[in-house]
Amino acid sequence: MPKPYTSLLALLICAAMAGCDNAPQAPSADITAPDTVKTAVDESSKVNSAQAPTLANPAAEFCVKIGGQYALEAPSEGGDEQKGECHLPNGKVVDAWTLYRAHAKAVTDSASADAGTPVSPEPLSMPNPAAEYCEKIGGKYLIEQEAEGDTGLCELADGTQKNAWDLFRAHHKAN
Repeated sequence: MPKPYTSLLALLICAAMAGCDNAPQAPSADITAPDTVKTAVDESSKVNSAQAPTLANPAAEFCVKIGGQYALEAPSEGGDEQKGECHLPNGKVVDAWTLYRAHAKAVTDSASADAGTPVSPEPLSMPNPAAEYCEKIGGKYLIEQEAEGDTGLCELADGTQKNAWDLFRAHHKAN
C-alpha cells in the first residue's frame, strides 16, 4: 500500500476511535424537552401498583376462552391463598388450574402421539358430558367395546340403549 494511503488510513482509524469514547457525558443545559414530553413523563410516574401491568394468569385466560367465567374464591379459614374457580357454561364449577393443566396435558399428549412417542392413558379429572347427561336423565352409562373402539351407550329407564353422544347432541344443540 502506498505511503499516502497508509497515513490516511491511520488518520481515519484514530478519528473513529476518538469518536467511540465510553466516558459518560453530562447532558447539555441548552437542550430541553418540549412541554408535552415533560407532561407525559410526569403523568407516567404517577402510576401506582394497582395500575401496573401484570402477567396474565393462563388458567384464567383459558377459562374465559372456553366460555367460562373466572372468579377468585376467598381464602379458607386459616389459609391465606385465594383459589381461582372456573364457572363453566354447563353450570359446573372447577378449579381453574386443574382444568388448565388437564387441557395442557391433553395437548402435550397429542403432540407426543403425533411424534410417535407412546402416550400413557391417564383419565382426565373431568367428567364425560355425554355420560353425565345420561345419568342426569336417569339412565345408566355403559361402555361397549367394539373392534373399531369403545362406544358409550346410555341405557334408558325403559331398557332401550342409545349412543350416549348422539343422545347428548340431540338435547344440546350447538349455538
